[in-house]
Amino acid sequence: MFPLKEVLTPNKFNNAFVDFAVKDIRAFSIILVENNRTSITITEVAIILNFKISLLSLLSILPNNKNIILAAGQAGRMSSKNVTVIPSKSIPQGIGALITLNPGDDFITATVKMEESLSSVRTGEITRAVRDTIYNGMIIKEGELIGLSDGELKHTGTNIATVFEALLEEMIDGDGRLITLYCGESTGINEAEKLVEMTGGKFGNQEFEIQTGGQPVYDLIISVE
Repeated sequence: MFPLKEVLTPNKFNNAFVDFAVKDIRAFSIILVENNRTSITITEVAIILNFKISLLSLLSILPNNKNIILAAGQAGRMSSKNVTVIPSKSIPQGIGALITLNPGDDFITATVKMEESLSSVRTGEITRAVRDTIYNGMIIKEGELIGLSDGELKHTGTNIATVFEALLEEMIDGDGRLITLYCGESTGINEAEKLVEMTGGKFGNQEFEIQTGGQPVYDLIISVE
């Protein structure tokens, strides 16, 4: 068994997430690579790998962004440490992977669990269009809300409640019992609670949890498990 040394977060997404990781995970060192950018260079990941972890030999990286997975893998191969990349493509996938960790697991067992957990998490994001565009027949105006399901643009509109409900219907599709909402900088807990209430019990078979994410750019990040 390898004791946890520290959880490194170059860009803290969520204080609750960081606190959970530090207090409750005892098996490994996890690096959460910055995820508010569309890309990150191999050099940057290599710097992260060597930041305050010179005494660690076994590491797992959760990129939490599909555009960072390749760079993370390349940097890991360049490192003198034993680096495993858990190919998480979103923050909810990264959180889901961490939750599977058991203090009694060895490195290989924990890695398998984290990798297997990725397929059980769907990710939704509500943000705003940065320019006028047309996508899959949808006419989108700059500043309008857009809803993405696992990275694919599915819905657009001017009313966040409408986009939220349509996105949930798309994501659940008969599966998923736990829905977690991570509120961005511009979205308060009360607003998220009202959004859930406005669905009128349509998702009565699901359990909702609401967390303060504090992330920029995305009004809401949604996890369906």
